[in-house]
Amino acid sequence: MPRNLADVLHHFIPESAPAASTPAVATQAAERTRSGAAASALPRIAVPIGDRDLVRAAFVWNLAVEAARLGARASVVAPADPGGMLWPTADVRPLGADIVLVPGASLADLDRASREVASRADARARPTGDEGLVFVRVPPGWLRDPRGGEDLLRWTLLFTSSDRVELLETYGLAKRIARSVPAARIGVTVHGARRRGEAAAAWSRLSEVSARRLRCRLTSYGLLVDDLQVYRAIVAQRPIGQVHPQSPAARSLRDVAELLLSDAREQGDG
Repeated sequence: MPRNLADVLHHFIPESAPAASTPAVATQAAERTRSGAAASALPRIAVPIGDRDLVRAAFVWNLAVEAARLGARASVVAPADPGGMLWPTADVRPLGADIVLVPGASLADLDRASREVASRADARARPTGDEGLVFVRVPPGWLRDPRGGEDLLRWTLLFTSSDRVELLETYGLAKRIARSVPAARIGVTVHGARRRGEAAAAWSRLSEVSARRLRCRLTSYGLLVDDLQVYRAIVAQRPIGQVHPQSPAARSLRDVAELLLSDAREQGDG
């Protein structure tokens, strides 16, 4: 069954009164997702992000930083970006959260390159018992021809706001993934909502139509808060959790990172 978004909204501003602090939410046991990757490789999660989508790229980088701050090995693998727009420069990247830019022009190329990174990262993490996760940025256009890269799509994270147009675009991505890899685990993180009900309604619309039309049960990976710190962090190329650790954005990033690592741990132990 899909995770209930209401279970992961504890950090968000409630409808009326301030929310009391709550412990980190426990996730349900994740379904085992199997791929052709070597059993020793760290779990990979594909994240479709457009070439100019600075906000969602910042989310991914900050999720990797939060995973590293939680003690995990975290990497972001992405196609080489000639313009250098999406990712921070090497001299401002914190230790423990690597960004690896790889050559390639197809999902199959990205699958091979990210598999190598995941295997190397696991070789470094295994002696100390560390867990880990490899985020793989996928240009959405590459989903039109997934041949040779289906394994990479077996676990995918989609970002969406509550905007109707963005919900339709996210549904379109879920449709492409579900048709290419029917057993894929497709997760969704909502961002940009101004209140609890708006986020819950967006998740409900997306999950219900996906279940009905695609026979695909989406997994909720909570909510990210788009406050001013997100945009300041993009400009400064600094991780939000280090500069503003008590901000709503930093707390929500940490919550989502915990959810992802919990499911990655289940895959690694399965």
